[in-house]
Amino acid sequence: MYNLSIGLTYENLLQLSKNYRYDFLSINPTPGYGFGPLNSSIFVFRTIKESHLLNKKSINNVLIDAINYKNINGFDAAIHGDCHFHILDINNINEGAINLTDIISLKIIKDETGETFYATIKNQKIIPADKIDNNDDNDIIEVKQLKYILFKINNSDIINCKKVELAKIFALQIKDIWHRNRYQNFNNITNLDIDKGLNDKLDPSTSWEKAKELVEQKRKHWETKQDIAFNNLLTEKRSLDYIVLD
Repeated sequence: MYNLSIGLTYENLLQLSKNYRYDFLSINPTPGYGFGPLNSSIFVFRTIKESHLLNKKSINNVLIDAINYKNINGFDAAIHGDCHFHILDINNINEGAINLTDIISLKIIKDETGETFYATIKNQKIIPADKIDNNDDNDIIEVKQLKYILFKINNSDIINCKKVELAKIFALQIKDIWHRNRYQNFNNITNLDIDKGLNDKLDPSTSWEKAKELVEQKRKHWETKQDIAFNNLLTEKRSLDYIVLD
């Protein structure tokens, strides 16, 4: 749970496993670009079909992550055979439930501050975070449903904040991907963009030695930023009260 983004950049594709059913959820994407209110972010619901656990109790559990739409290859999805794509038009929904599968549904709560979108997952097996290392089946709790906030569209007339906000854990996943991609750009000479920014234009007379020095400075800068983004994600994940069995 919340680990699918680890290692991804905009050029790294998601490695699909036959152990899962994949349901990809996009919100009002722009044809040809993938953007939308979530700025090219999509949600991935993985339903476990084959478990590595001896007790097999993780089967039918659902893991949720946020990644970038560029991480998905259509041919890989077709070959996998159990990938499903859902496009939600948030301008044309009511407060009823939208079913993605028999156990996954989406709901919306509206109030004066905005609209909150969340997923409800039925019949899940979880374990308290402080007991995850016990390896004791007696610690496993079966719950009829779990609710996860996905994102919120704020009423900017009332709340002085971003129009659209991902739930914190998902926002951290997206930041992790973005910063890793940025760092990778300075490890691959074909992706270097040191002179693309308005204030980063290099003088044509700049020596190669100086250019390499600037690249190394940027590389170290984004390496630090990437480490911070990754550690922030891990810290948030460790702060959760329970773990969904996977």
